[in-house]
Amino acid sequence: MAADQFHRTSPLRPLPIRILRVFIGLAFIAGFAWLLSQIPYGIFREERARAMGERMVHAEVFSKRTIPDEDGDLHVISYRYHDSDGIERIGVANMPASLWKRLQKGSRVPVYYARSKPELSRVKYMIEPEFQKKLRIWLRD
Repeated sequence: MAADQFHRTSPLRPLPIRILRVFIGLAFIAGFAWLLSQIPYGIFREERARAMGERMVHAEVFSKRTIPDEDGDLHVISYRYHDSDGIERIGVANMPASLWKRLQKGSRVPVYYARSKPELSRVKYMIEPEFQKKLRIWLRD
């Protein structure tokens, strides 16, 4: 290729510089792929279904248990509720210890389920990731 005012020729870069540029490019691509793998797609899908509308019903607690965890015990309840078609659904929620202690079998708890996906439910006071709470607020505003 001939040099002119639009195309300049430059000397070939030394081999260590070319290898460094390839390594930096591959590191950037690997870092970008890792970032994409860290996106919580499950939470995004759940909140997108909830953003289309939720219904509130009262569910009955039929089981409560404590699950040991390295970060402390998880206080879990199992509950059943009926959607707008009358189908019985079952859900599980991790609750704050203070509320979990007050709940008994047969207690009623407020549950929100997605109108577009009735099997997707959440108890009003359950423990959720902070990111999920912020995403829910952001999607509704």
